Amino acid sequence: MNEMIPLASAAGMTVGLALAMLYSAYASQTLRGALKAVPSGQLESGQALGMKKSAIFFRLIMPQMWRHALPGLGNQWLVLLKDTALVSLTSVNDLMLQTKSIATRNQEPFTWYLVAAAIYCYSVRRCCAVLNHVPRVSSGGPDACWRIYLSY
Repeated sequence: MNEMIPLASAAGMTVGLALAMLYSAYASQTLRGALKAVPSGQLESGQALGMKKSAIFFRLIMPQMWRHALPGLGNQWLVLLKDTALVSLTSVNDLMLQTKSIATRNQEPFTWYLVAAAIYCYSVRRCCAVLNHVPRVSSGGPDACWRIYLSY
């Protein structure tokens, strides 16, 4: 059963943890930059209105921060998706390792690597479609996340 689930092995857990640590560092810097892009006057205006700190953050700061952070986070997601092709170097049972195995058995490497490339291209195109749709919908109010979910 562990062969069927790529992250169930020790190598898979290690690779998953390494990728999570690497890309969480990148994401934190993207979010930090987006937070700094929001003018400090927004915080002051919330305080002048007598709002709580949590309400200021969730209602004023965070929606503006997300508009700055979404392009960078989307790019990082696509890079992470493409980097998963390198996981096969650590003997984790992923798409590229399976492709190599099938190509070796059938003696048709071009065909099978072309299929793997098509799968990656399809995945990237779907992610790009979602990432292009998110900023348009996210500026639509509190129900925006449900509209994103229901539109796909």
